[in-house]
Amino acid sequence: MAKQKSTKYLYEVSLDGGRSNPQWQGFYDGVTSLNGKSPDFVGITRVAVVGTHHSAHSVKRLIAGHMDDDSDLEIEEITNSSLQDFPHSVYGQLIRDYFLPYGDYPNVEG
Repeated sequence: MAKQKSTKYLYEVSLDGGRSNPQWQGFYDGVTSLNGKSPDFVGITRVAVVGTHHSAHSVKRLIAGHMDDDSDLEIEEITNSSLQDFPHSVYGQLIRDYFLPYGDYPNVEG
């Protein structure tokens, strides 16, 4: 019997100012604790993509738990329609290669 994939959501998690933001280390720790992936080869600097069962509100709370101030933290769900437009359109390859094979993402898979 094949292993059933679990239903998840994809989120773009961003920190205004990236590494120059004093909250960056907490942002980085929070994103990596959720197995966030860098959208490019530079590494997690300002943006990460997270696949999880949690709601956007819960993701923000989990990451903010590593930070002293979460006012520069933004969470946005990635969906089929958002993948058609910039900036989410640049995540297509990452999502196909690293997320879709390992989970069920109904808001992305159409």
